[in-house]
Amino acid sequence: MGRICHTDSFSHRSRWATTMPAMNPAARPSWKALPTVISNSHLTPDRATYYHPDMDETQQKLRIKIWIECDNGDTIFGEGQMHILETIREQGSINAAAKALGMGYRSMWGRLRKMEKRLGKPLLIRCKGGVAGGQSTLTPEAEKMIDKFKRLRQAITDTSEAVFNKIYH
Repeated sequence: MGRICHTDSFSHRSRWATTMPAMNPAARPSWKALPTVISNSHLTPDRATYYHPDMDETQQKLRIKIWIECDNGDTIFGEGQMHILETIREQGSINAAAKALGMGYRSMWGRLRKMEKRLGKPLLIRCKGGVAGGQSTLTPEAEKMIDKFKRLRQAITDTSEAVFNKIYH
């Protein structure tokens, strides 16, 4: 069964989309109250996106998600990975960072191992626990990754917002 996407809730920060099943046009409730359909090339022919007619253009804000992938499509680095590394830096250990982020230790450890494997470089200097507990610090390479990613994110955001404002405002 096809699905039609529409937005049913708005805020000044973002749009929340929900989906509902596609219906036979004769069986649909009064769709005249819905705004005009805006075609999107990434949607299949049986999908359409609706935008709220009362949405003031000043409430619209561009959102961008950026990540770096390998040739095979695996994520190397992105917001989540950066957040994990920054939390480890702040907390001083993988275990403390996992607790601060509400993650399991094994889950965080697995993500760190995947990052290091995909990058081909260690990102943490680990000291095993004991009475005082373990400690982890970021390698200079990890600090460079965070810095480069923040600069990339800022440059893309600035450019994208300028284009968005030029087109939409």
